[in-house]
Amino acid sequence: MNQPNTSTSKKITTKTSFLYFIGLMSLCSYSNASTPSTKDIEKNLSNLFIECKYVKVSNVKKLNGMPSIDGTYLIKATFDLNIKPIGENAKLWKEYSENLTRYNLLEQKFKNESEKLTEARTLIKLEFENKMNASTSGEERDSIIEWQDAERARIDSDYQTLVTRRSASLKEADLTSFDSSGNYTFRKQGQIFDRECPIRNTLGKTLMHKAVPLFDSASKKVEILGNGGLTSFSYDLRMINTENGWQLNF
Repeated sequence: MNQPNTSTSKKITTKTSFLYFIGLMSLCSYSNASTPSTKDIEKNLSNLFIECKYVKVSNVKKLNGMPSIDGTYLIKATFDLNIKPIGENAKLWKEYSENLTRYNLLEQKFKNESEKLTEARTLIKLEFENKMNASTSGEERDSIIEWQDAERARIDSDYQTLVTRRSASLKEADLTSFDSSGNYTFRKQGQIFDRECPIRNTLGKTLMHKAVPLFDSASKKVEILGNGGLTSFSYDLRMINTENGWQLNF
């Protein structure tokens, strides 16, 4: 009776195992390439700001994804967008912040005095009404009216003096033309940012507009561009597989 060739059997088994391993690796490779990875997403997001060293993408996480009928791949991802201040913008923010503090202190002082004058005017009106209700003759009422007119004139004079003092104080502090809203400073910062940090794609510009919101106060936007800021995003992205790998499709 012939004995089985154990050497040949081992060769066949080894070859089969090797082919199985190669097939499994190919399947895994195809599976990994068929969906964009977190690394693919991070690379593409970073490339949106490739000409701008002051904007960095970090903490990218792929939450989920699914293929679309048009051949693209839809992804839900989270990431952070970190804006670093440009030197000139940081200087503008510092100047604006210091001037705003001085401006607000002056304005609060004159606001308090203005409110006292308004309160005094209200009290004069109430006193006038009480006196008129208690008056018993036309002569007395004429006297009360004269008193009211004189008090109103005094309040008006005090208010004009207050306005003059306010203007003089702002001029002395070199704040006469200071734009406390921040619009002027933000426009200057924006010009510097566009010059030093060009963003030439729509998605990058959209993300920047969300990081420096259009509807925020100009003062807040001045702070972001001058002091830096980090914005966390949860965003729906669309990617397409090309011969150069996965690319954002927008």
